[in-house]
Amino acid sequence: MRNDVSIKTPRMLLIPAASVVFLSLLPIAYLVIRGISSFSDLIPLLLRIQVLFIMLKTAALVIAVCFSCIVIALISCWIITRTDLKLKSLWSALMPLPLVIPSYVGAFIVIIILGPKGVLQKALEPLGVSRLPDIHGFEGAWLTLTFLCYPYIFLTLKSAMEKIDPALQEIAQSNGYSYWKYFYKIELPLLRPSIISGSMLVILYTLSDFGAVSILRYQTFTWSIYLQYEAAFDRTLAAGLSLILAFIVISILYLESKTRKNIYYYRTNAKASVSKPFFRLNKLQIPVAILLGAILLIGLIIPLVFLLYLAFQGFMSNQIPTNLFALALNSLMVSSLAAMATLGAGGSIALLTAKFKTRIAVFLENTVYIGFGLPGIVVALSLVFFGANYLTILYQTIPLLIFGYSIMFMPALIGAFKSSLESINPRIEESAKILGESNLGTFRRIVLPLTSPGIVYGMSLVFLLTIKELPLTLILGPLDFGTLATALWNASEEAFFLEAAISGVFIILISIIPMFGLRKLTNESSLWTHYK
Repeated sequence: MRNDVSIKTPRMLLIPAASVVFLSLLPIAYLVIRGISSFSDLIPLLLRIQVLFIMLKTAALVIAVCFSCIVIALISCWIITRTDLKLKSLWSALMPLPLVIPSYVGAFIVIIILGPKGVLQKALEPLGVSRLPDIHGFEGAWLTLTFLCYPYIFLTLKSAMEKIDPALQEIAQSNGYSYWKYFYKIELPLLRPSIISGSMLVILYTLSDFGAVSILRYQTFTWSIYLQYEAAFDRTLAAGLSLILAFIVISILYLESKTRKNIYYYRTNAKASVSKPFFRLNKLQIPVAILLGAILLIGLIIPLVFLLYLAFQGFMSNQIPTNLFALALNSLMVSSLAAMATLGAGGSIALLTAKFKTRIAVFLENTVYIGFGLPGIVVALSLVFFGANYLTILYQTIPLLIFGYSIMFMPALIGAFKSSLESINPRIEESAKILGESNLGTFRRIVLPLTSPGIVYGMSLVFLLTIKELPLTLILGPLDFGTLATALWNASEEAFFLEAAISGVFIILISIIPMFGLRKLTNESSLWTHYK
């Protein structure tokens, strides 16, 4: 009887998982249709030297942002988990907060401060500085995305570092290892899955970002695709660029799956231990606090201060967006619905890939990640195509908008849910079944409670990503339906910067809600690795 259930279970999961993956491939289907219909014209366009430059610029930004985020997250997590830094709880709560700032808001603040005739230049004019280097381009995009994306790695890495058993260091020291040799040889390899997991989100976010690169005029794939789609006479090249971007995402996912081979995320012993600080900072307390403060100053405090200042001016001059609270309710509604819908759609894929590590399961999981790497405008236009031609009843409706969010942000939930599932020692489930518990009962009584932190984390990430998403909302949203993100964009386009700042403040206020879920995860979840 047990064998029959074990055989049946993958089939029960495979059907909904395959259905979700099939629907998530609609953007790729759209690109393929566009590519085939204009194949003869597409090849010469893709062989242009400008396409090579776009690829190199995108690769340079992705590599620079990812490397910088790893460095910032690793140093920050090490300080918080491995030293006697004061106010650790406060630092742990503050460090992930740059997640609440949309990239287009961050880029806007960077231009205000560091751009030509910006705040910094005006402050330096008495010292004889008449002009600062132009912040538009690579430097501005790199600075903006680095300090807004490092929390993706910080959250997963900190949880893993806190759960590494201090006994490992004691054993290493007894064998003649210095701390830094132990960290490099033992601890860093144990942290590799967490670093890879967070880095994947950073890489895919950078590839799909539109707000920062468009405002800062750095020509990556996303901005180039947007410009080509805006030029109705040359959408063939836009489809070709989108196909290249999809191929890059697929290649990255394939390489990442190879790095995870033969890695397990559960703890082999049942006894839990709590890490203790290894280093006393003594006189370095203040310099280390200044270092962490500088990260928060750039990524959080300065953007918030300037945004609040502009919003205050907007309120004082009565330049308030029309129907502000209705916009806030719309943003809250669609973000909450997207989080719930994504859990329903992605749960079967997470269960399938975590419990049944077959080739088809890995293929389905990796296929879903393609949507996260595609720019929102490509996903939106593909759904407009299918909605207008085949599903007219859903065209320009909230369900179609929620479906678009789910396609794009499902990997965030699947990654978190799957990590929690893999953190459960299989012996616990086996023991429950030996005692007579059914598969469903084991899942309800044991698996679900143990994975709840990962579910909270995944839904919180989807909520954050949804409330900040711009191109998808602009294109797929129903007529006369607005959110805070679209209100901010429209106000910026019309140079109503005070109105834009007010919308930005409300986005951040609502985004703080899921941060409590992310904070809870870093305290409760575990991410253990064990190599064969």
